[in-house]
Amino acid sequence: MTLWQQTYEMARRSILQTLRQPAMVIPPVLFPLILMGINVSGLDAATKIPGFPADSYLDFAIAFPFVQGSLFASINAGSSIARDVETGFLNRLADNNQLGLIVTWNSGLPFNIRSNLDLNLDGLTNDRPLGIGRNTGRFGNVFNLDARYVRFIPLGQRLRAELFAEAKNLFNTGCSDPADYPSCTINISAVNRVVTTNAAGQPAAAIPDPFAGTAGYQQRQIQVGAKLSF
Repeated sequence: MTLWQQTYEMARRSILQTLRQPAMVIPPVLFPLILMGINVSGLDAATKIPGFPADSYLDFAIAFPFVQGSLFASINAGSSIARDVETGFLNRLADNNQLGLIVTWNSGLPFNIRSNLDLNLDGLTNDRPLGIGRNTGRFGNVFNLDARYVRFIPLGQRLRAELFAEAKNLFNTGCSDPADYPSCTINISAVNRVVTTNAAGQPAAAIPDPFAGTAGYQQRQIQVGAKLSF
């Protein structure tokens, strides 16, 4: 069976499931409309408040039914997946294949900006410049995708082979050449956080924004292997 035939059969199955269970469609559409009608009729007087952003409360609240409908649809989708897991459909669909993904996506971590001088004369050069608060600096954003694919090959009742491929930082996000670190804005793990100040702690120049990177997270690595279980 070709990919298109498989896609057609999966889409057909999904449509038939929806048609056979109207309860999966009616609540996500009906409930948000009912709540919107109640809110619009009861809160229309709010439009008379000076500075209210709309002349009609319906215009103001029109986005909420779409959000509620999306949440209801997500719950139904989760229930369908749980049903497929319980009935073993996903196991049959996977057909001895396994795919694992780890996604890391976050804003840059904070760090302290330091002066190049010992401003409080305590013997340590970890003082912040004048007027700079704690954790004022920020690394660049972080995005990383790790993946692992395994193909299981049954070889009898007691033997099973596994062929696997693993990839770290699959999309190779970031800068692989250290010469590019100063201009890189994503997946930076270290920066030169020290700024030049005078003895009073006043910066000699504007605080960099962003700080130039000096190191980055690990770049793409791919490895393959095999395993025999008995």
